[in-house]
Amino acid sequence: MMTFMSRHTAVMALVACFCGLACAPAWADQVILKDGTVIEGKIIPRGSDWWVKPVDGDSRIIKGDDVSKIIHGPVSTSGPSVVSTLSPAYDYAAARRKADACDSAQAIVAIWQKYIDSGPVAGPELDAAKAELDKWLKLAADNTERINGKWVGGEERKVILAKAETLVKEGDEDMAHERTLAAIDKYKEAQHLYPNSFPLNFRLGFLLLLSQKNDEAIADFEMCLKAKSDSPEVLNNLGVGMWGKKQYAKAIGSFYKAAQIQDSAIVAYNLVYSTNLAPRDVLGDVQVKAAAEAAGLLAVKYQLPPLRGDATLKIMILSPGHDGLPPGAISSGTGFFIDESGIILTNRHVVKGARSYVVMLNGGMRRSAEVLAISEDDDLALLRLNNKAPATLPLALAAMPSTILAIAAPAGGKWPILRLSGQSTPAEGAQCFVLGFPLLDRMGETIKITQGIVSGATERNSPVDILIDAKVNPGNSGGPLLDKYGQVIGIVTMKSVTSRNEDSYGMAIGIARMRKFLDKNHIELPPPQPAADPKDAEQIAISAKPATVCIIALH
Repeated sequence: MMTFMSRHTAVMALVACFCGLACAPAWADQVILKDGTVIEGKIIPRGSDWWVKPVDGDSRIIKGDDVSKIIHGPVSTSGPSVVSTLSPAYDYAAARRKADACDSAQAIVAIWQKYIDSGPVAGPELDAAKAELDKWLKLAADNTERINGKWVGGEERKVILAKAETLVKEGDEDMAHERTLAAIDKYKEAQHLYPNSFPLNFRLGFLLLLSQKNDEAIADFEMCLKAKSDSPEVLNNLGVGMWGKKQYAKAIGSFYKAAQIQDSAIVAYNLVYSTNLAPRDVLGDVQVKAAAEAAGLLAVKYQLPPLRGDATLKIMILSPGHDGLPPGAISSGTGFFIDESGIILTNRHVVKGARSYVVMLNGGMRRSAEVLAISEDDDLALLRLNNKAPATLPLALAAMPSTILAIAAPAGGKWPILRLSGQSTPAEGAQCFVLGFPLLDRMGETIKITQGIVSGATERNSPVDILIDAKVNPGNSGGPLLDKYGQVIGIVTMKSVTSRNEDSYGMAIGIARMRKFLDKNHIELPPPQPAADPKDAEQIAISAKPATVCIIALH
């Protein structure tokens, strides 16, 4: 059995958008110091030194003279690891297997792009990878995905999505008028048309749990896991279904995995409940014992009262905007180079929750990138560009002709940067400029520049520091806010909510927070440029465009 606050309210809060699937690899590295210390995590060369992000601590710089050996993952206890000073390259066969398992052309593009960027030796496998990238780029331009075993894109896919969305809306109408059984039938019909939708599968699994149809609910949540294997909501609800099937050890394992990804009051409650009330023969399982220990800790953290005899498991819902976007979706934002080695500053919400990233440079050049750091305090993040030779094919996205001015890859891998202003707080009324890639699907892939003034500062406890009247739209997030000298005075992060009778303001994070975040991650910046003559908008655009990039995030 399950309990929750309001069944009707909870069901109607579920997200109704549609999505495909994406895949991504995971690697672990080790740095072994000369004193015998072993650090495991993410390791990236910084000149003669190493940038290290341990799995259980803050990032830091380790001097090259202190390093005995670098081992690039996956770390293995049963066989040799790859020892080198370069990032690990994909194995062609492994890339092929990952691509074959994906149901989204965009996800497959990311896999082959990453393989090519990893710098494989020229030969038949590299040629085959480039041919695969060419093939899937063309399919990705039509948003092609595998639907019911068939690759579908373009107008055919749009027709399927439109029909499925109509059925979902009809189901929502039935739910609103207390016709739950009719709604379930509509949702199932939509699922039959388009089984790739994570939110729709979640919605059906949720409703079937309420109906105690555990077998069907489990099947739906397992479909969700194919799209997003690290969703605590899915794992929690899958555990509820397994508990209803008396698969006690599996249920506890699912709750435990959910708690390891992200604990919450509901997950903690279910973990405590299941480990306390499971049959005795289950409690001897090694994983169940570990789960029981975790349950004790979480019971203290969430101050859970003693369980009553009539206690029941709880299910979770997806909130609107869950993780920003559903799995398989593609989002975009802006960023800018702050370091010549290819380090990009952007917003946390641009990159968080995505499985892989493609950075689009001037001329349509693409390179893969990885996250260096994400701030837990502010909406800031760092990406690092893969500096291997890029694929020569142009980026192909639907309705996005490549019209950016071409620029060659910089010699020696040094990228043009934007400098942070030495002024911590811009003056009210000061002239400002915003660069970015707003509304990429509608306005194209060229950089857009808007101009305005600094309207004022925000309250002290606000997540942003600066208000501006320059236009910003979705896709501008992470873009630079520049002063009249072309130096960065902020990073665009959001716009104010508007009504028909209100204008919006752009909002940005200021220099002080940016420097604090960069200092924490040991990013050394060049000094601000000396005062010079102010630049006009055209001069600002010319100087800042090469350092401003579009970030494509695949969720």
